[in-house]
Amino acid sequence: AYGDGPKKWGAVLLPLTIFGVGITAMGTFVLYTFSEDFFWAFVPGSKRSMELEKKKKEMAEKYPSPVVQHPADPLAGLVNRADYEKGLEEAWDKVKPKGSTVTVEEKLKELSTQNNPHYWRNAIKS
Repeated sequence: AYGDGPKKWGAVLLPLTIFGVGITAMGTFVLYTFSEDFFWAFVPGSKRSMELEKKKKEMAEKYPSPVVQHPADPLAGLVNRADYEKGLEEAWDKVKPKGSTVTVEEKLKELSTQNNPHYWRNAIKS
């Protein structure tokens, strides 16, 4: 009869659609989660995050200003770095212990070149 056709095909297409489309969508999502692009901003050292960081560093070198700076710089965002260092020096002179030979200039230089082995960007040196 005329109305029997869709019911017969419905018995096949409904489970096929539910299971087929569902399994395909879930499988695609699982494969995407194991790709490098999944949560690239939270994965240290992923290709995409390293490319973006490289572009930011190039921009900071090309256009030096307080607004465009490399985010890895601990003093990024300071409008007047010399003023900050002068204030730091004055504060250290007030609180430093007697007989201390440590100066702010030496300490800032030491901290800018230190090699922290636990920082994920530094290569492990054996």
